[in-house]
Amino acid sequence: MADTHKTYYPAEIESFTEGGDAYEALKAGREVTINSKGLILDVYDPRTKKIYDNLGNEIGTRETVFVEPRTDGVQITSRETFTPAAKGQFPEGSDAWEALNAGRNVTVDAKGNVVEVRDPVTGKLYDVSGNEIGVAAEVYPESYKKKVTSYKSVSYRPEDKGQFLEGSDAWEALNAGREVTIGSDGSILDIWDRESGDTYDVLGQVIGKRTDPYPSQSNIDLITNQITEINAQIAALRAARSALKGAARAALTARISALCSQRGALLWRKGRMMRRARLANESYQKRITD
Repeated sequence: MADTHKTYYPAEIESFTEGGDAYEALKAGREVTINSKGLILDVYDPRTKKIYDNLGNEIGTRETVFVEPRTDGVQITSRETFTPAAKGQFPEGSDAWEALNAGRNVTVDAKGNVVEVRDPVTGKLYDVSGNEIGVAAEVYPESYKKKVTSYKSVSYRPEDKGQFLEGSDAWEALNAGREVTIGSDGSILDIWDRESGDTYDVLGQVIGKRTDPYPSQSNIDLITNQITEINAQIAALRAARSALKGAARAALTARISALCSQRGALLWRKGRMMRRARLANESYQKRITD
């Protein structure tokens, strides 16, 4: 069955979280097509006719928003992995095109033979007929080994589910009241239930437990914003205190002290989360370069 997809235009940028791959593409004035799994299939600039990958790298051009099939095949000099955004490089209806159209990554050898079909979110492997044949040892696509240089991730809360297509893995997890973290390659890095502390795989199975949110860049930014707000409150109260005396001054001093304690706790949390993020980044970089 053909995969469903939807194209978003720059005016719909508010439907996405700031800093995400789709948001950045829309911000740049490009059109973004996303499939039912929440994966970006296509990024196209109708002004320049250029097409881009998820990371903003130019990967080609075309004259229209529709994918024009090639009749001469794809010339590949060595084994290469293609992401869904590159499906326009293959004849429509070919094995590679069908797999890419379904939101999967496809590895093709120098002779044009499909040697691997992999879902970048679940890590599942498929044959050219679309039958599931196993699970890959790691879910990061070959094509990102040279392109991804930073561990950019965004965490979404249940109230953000409207930013994902209904029925996608991320939507299902958010709909169940869990928090979802997505990496720069579009893969789901973490699913966490804030109330129970349970962590889940994309199939909804419990795989662990922890007490803290995932150390994503968006969660670190959230704490940073809270610290900035408290600093502003402290500055305003200190300015007001200078004009007070007696009990009123003492009460204001107590409020400032409480805010300073709150800020200290947030600074500790931010430092701990940043250390965890560095460890996660080191692990990620090792995984994509080994």
